[in-house]
Amino acid sequence: MKHFLLLLSLLAVLPVMAADVPEPTYFEADGIKYQYFDGTNYWIGGYMTWTGTEMINVPKEGNVCIVAANPDYTGSELVIPETVKYNGSDVRVVGIEAKAFEGNQYITSVSIPKTFPQKWEQYKIAGTPLTNKDLAGANMFAGCSNLTKVIFGDGMNKFYVPGSCAPFKDCPISELVIPESLTDLTETLVQSGVETIYIPDWVTNISFKNCSKLKEVPALLGMTEVPQYCFAYCTSLVNVTLPVNATTVGRGALMGCSGMETLVIPDKVELLGFEVAWNCQSLRKVVIGSGVKEMGVTCFYDSPAITEIEFKCTAAPKMYNYGDPTRTEENANFFSNEVFENAKVTIPASSLNSYKARKWFKFDTANVEELNVSSINGIVAEGEKTVAGYYNLNGSKVDAEGLPAGVYIEVYTDGTARKRVVK
Repeated sequence: MKHFLLLLSLLAVLPVMAADVPEPTYFEADGIKYQYFDGTNYWIGGYMTWTGTEMINVPKEGNVCIVAANPDYTGSELVIPETVKYNGSDVRVVGIEAKAFEGNQYITSVSIPKTFPQKWEQYKIAGTPLTNKDLAGANMFAGCSNLTKVIFGDGMNKFYVPGSCAPFKDCPISELVIPESLTDLTETLVQSGVETIYIPDWVTNISFKNCSKLKEVPALLGMTEVPQYCFAYCTSLVNVTLPVNATTVGRGALMGCSGMETLVIPDKVELLGFEVAWNCQSLRKVVIGSGVKEMGVTCFYDSPAITEIEFKCTAAPKMYNYGDPTRTEENANFFSNEVFENAKVTIPASSLNSYKARKWFKFDTANVEELNVSSINGIVAEGEKTVAGYYNLNGSKVDAEGLPAGVYIEVYTDGTARKRVVK
């Protein structure tokens, strides 16, 4: 009975609270609509938050604005300024409303100021403390089918968007203009319509999760860690070589890449996390680099089409397990049972005992072959000769037609080779 009376009391209060919510203030400047926060009725900050290491106070702030919904915007090159004039004073632009330009067919490029937004912040409305909204609103440019270019302001240090934000969902982004100060792009391109793109080598963190049209993994030379789920569900990827400077590949990095047929783990990688290539139904060939020391449980599980595995590491990788005491090498399930039964496996010469000593290694020894692992040595500068093929710096052969930008080894029929740079 007490609970029922309490519920009636709450229901009686709710209409009063709703009636007390002030009307937001909107204004327009240079063809863009904004919502103004006066610091009394609407504001940003004004709450405590946990950073992961400590509880901090985010101060309350007014005299700022966010880009509001702009359903009628018809410009092609959208430039969001750092400040705009309102009532004769400069007002800082601190964010953008969710779905502000959703479905816009006119915008081809957007310029984002260096101040927008740099950290996790929310805004509040007086009297309604539970209606917090992220300054980087979800799906800000979702479905902008002609938006191909994003320009980040000089001096920007971070473009922060929450994991579920997907600011450029389904946008066919093909160019990012990134200042050298900006190294962290976290979730910027998640769920976007990107197919191919160049990312400069000063970027150390970016994710392509759910980019179903992505055709190739960018070079990402600045990335020493492939974040978890970085390429998960990128279903258009076929032949994948992960970033050559990566030392760690996070959990589920290639999970659900249903179109992927080959996967090369570069030699600098030391750790493969859990479920790296889990549920990749078309995956046939896996090359595991010479530096791999640990593999996470279920690393290639539920990818039953694997028929060829090349281990380049002379010492068999150990099991990596974090926080699950029930996992052992015997039940780690690095590969599905079909793979253990049918796949052809190559390992470095004289390493069979190392592999057989690991309890996860359940391959039929009749399907295991020891090979001399050799790199391409003796590179010399030569004149015109007959080219036998091209190899990337991992020693894997690549298609000679339409080589993307990068450094390759051009091998000739007489056994000599030389470096070739494609720009």
